[in-house]
Amino acid sequence: MNKKILLFILLLTGISSSLFGQVTISQTKNFTGNPGYSKNLVYNKFDPTLGTLTSIRIIFNLNTTGGYLSVDNDGADPATTTVELGATGRLSSSDVPLINASFQPIGDNVTVSTGETFNLAAENGDGQGNVDPNPPDGATHTGGTDTGNTSDFVNSAVFANYSGTGTYTIDMIASSIIDFGGVGGVEGSFGPPVVGGDVTIVYTYTPFSSDLSLSKTVSNSTPDAGDDITFTITLTNNGPDDAVGVAVEDILPSGLTYKSDNSGGAYNSSTGIWAVGNLANGSNTTLQITATVTGTGTIVNTAQVSASTNNDPDSTPGNNVPSEDDQDSETITVPALVDLELDKSVDNSSPNYKDNVVFTITVTNTSTYDNATGVQVKDILPAGLTYLSSSGDGTYNSSTGVWTVGTVDRNNGSRTMHITARMDATGSVENFAQISACNENDSDSTPDNGDSGEDDDDKVTVTAAQSADLRLEKTVNNSSPNLNENVTFTITVTNDGPDNTANVTVKDILPGGLGYQSDNSGGSYNSTTGIWTVGNLASGASASIQITAKVNATGSITNTAQVNASDLYDPDSTPGNNISSEDDQDSETITVPRIIDLSLQKTVDNATPNIQDNVVFTITVTNDGPDNASGIEVKDVLPSGLAYVSDNSGGAYNSSTGIWTVGSLASSSNTSIQITARVTGTGTIENTAQVQSCYDNDTDSTPGNNVPSEDDQDSASITVPASADLRLTKTVNNSSPHLGDDITFTITVTNDGPDQATNV
Repeated sequence: MNKKILLFILLLTGISSSLFGQVTISQTKNFTGNPGYSKNLVYNKFDPTLGTLTSIRIIFNLNTTGGYLSVDNDGADPATTTVELGATGRLSSSDVPLINASFQPIGDNVTVSTGETFNLAAENGDGQGNVDPNPPDGATHTGGTDTGNTSDFVNSAVFANYSGTGTYTIDMIASSIIDFGGVGGVEGSFGPPVVGGDVTIVYTYTPFSSDLSLSKTVSNSTPDAGDDITFTITLTNNGPDDAVGVAVEDILPSGLTYKSDNSGGAYNSSTGIWAVGNLANGSNTTLQITATVTGTGTIVNTAQVSASTNNDPDSTPGNNVPSEDDQDSETITVPALVDLELDKSVDNSSPNYKDNVVFTITVTNTSTYDNATGVQVKDILPAGLTYLSSSGDGTYNSSTGVWTVGTVDRNNGSRTMHITARMDATGSVENFAQISACNENDSDSTPDNGDSGEDDDDKVTVTAAQSADLRLEKTVNNSSPNLNENVTFTITVTNDGPDNTANVTVKDILPGGLGYQSDNSGGSYNSTTGIWTVGNLASGASASIQITAKVNATGSITNTAQVNASDLYDPDSTPGNNISSEDDQDSETITVPRIIDLSLQKTVDNATPNIQDNVVFTITVTNDGPDNASGIEVKDVLPSGLAYVSDNSGGAYNSSTGIWTVGSLASSSNTSIQITARVTGTGTIENTAQVQSCYDNDTDSTPGNNVPSEDDQDSASITVPASADLRLTKTVNNSSPHLGDDITFTITVTNDGPDQATNV
């Protein structure tokens, strides 16, 4: 019998057993209602595959509840009446014989009743044929709860009727019991009780016994993920009876995926049930299940007998007790498995020399099994690449080249590192990266084995064109020459490599203020175009030229030279782009003092004034060039005999210090001042003025040196005749005399100067 059907029967009917003794199966059917009914009670036949039937017992229980019986004496005489209230039950069947060992009917008339005796008075006028339960001539008996039962064993001769498949029916017939003695003149009325109960059929049998044992083996207990392995289950019946309805359960656990079996359809991979069916005493049967390992770690696969119709003396099917011999397990240990892939790329595979490039390394775990732990990648930058920086997941050690990745999650988890390096070589440079460590096995590669054919490494090649780093320096032998002097500029161009270059030219056009005189290039310098043809220049080599020029202007003069052409790329400059910050261009500035020729003239409007006259001195400063003059001051301190009156400078002349602030004066121009003074002395008075200061060089004089012969100084003289200022005063001794008085007049003559008066 199928295990599920058996379990259903047991749940339905109840079962009791001892492990090695007999087993009973009981089925109980209930009934209820008012008497006068028949109930069909349906029972399952005994399954003969369970064992040998030894007895069938029928247990019949009947009970009544409630109901009443009322009596009334309508006779002229008192009456004594005994009443009885209840029901009878009887079993019958047309399907099975209900007979016991003596061939007597079983369950025939089970009676349940109650009774009571009443002494009734004579009819008290309540009417012939009417039932009045009220005393003295009436009474009522009420039923309680009463039970009755019978139990008997079915005659073994008819066991065959009870065995097999299907069901049989037993009818329970309930009839009323009502009796009140049959006394003449006594009437009664009836309310039936509720009649219920149950009928139980008990099968007692000796179960068949089959000692089933199960063993399980595996073809490989340490497979790798992705391998196929085969489990062999061997089921043996150690008797003593043939086993019936046998099933084995082997549900493949997580980490194993069903692939095939050799059962011919008896094994259901979805439910894990192997339907063995019958297994003869002393025989065995085998099932081989092939599964694919889809997980890692420790995987336990358990098989057990899940059903058997027969009793097993030392185990219980489906109870999942590992110690019983109908259950066995196999454990496989699958190493953790990852599948790491490394991809490496570069943002520019054709950089120029000295360019920065960024390498991107990505590690991906495509495994569906395990996370990868302890992952490291080795990427040692080769010669020609100089480490600058790194960023990304984990840490990169530029000294060892080891990128400590850490953990990379399964199912396409990834980690990335960016390494920035400078291209310090020309030609092709190959950069190789490989996974160098991982705690778990990789399904298709071995860390740090240097095998470039595996997917845990990758390389990229960067190719830089040939390059020559040209550097130019320029010097001058005299940075502060004078006008018309010669200066020599030295230009040196150096190839800092890494490669030789050719067709190098340098451009140095002499600016205004410098006139070409000569050079030492042997003809490779064209003074008209300014091009110096250097030609070939090996890595690490230098070439120089000296250009001599005459200074023909003043002020600041800047002479610039730059590399104008080269066959090879220069990593930090571009020929001919005129960018002063690049190292292929350099300048020298000379400062030539400005040249001026200041001359000063001084005149007076009256060379022979009288004392107290005003005279006007005119000072004119002229710049004969060739440059504009600046910072000019003229000094004219009025001498004794002259008193300052005014000037027309608008404030540029300070009469206290005698300084006239001229400022700037363009080449070939002049400027004047007029100073008015009062003559306060006599004789010859000389007034001198000179250029006191100037920012620029004067070709023939020195400001402020008080050298009369220089043209930046001049004097004007005036001659004032001698003069005496005679003053006369007169007084009288009595300004109000009387007639006849004598008075005295006093006359005083005074010479207020400045000279002696004669012939007064």
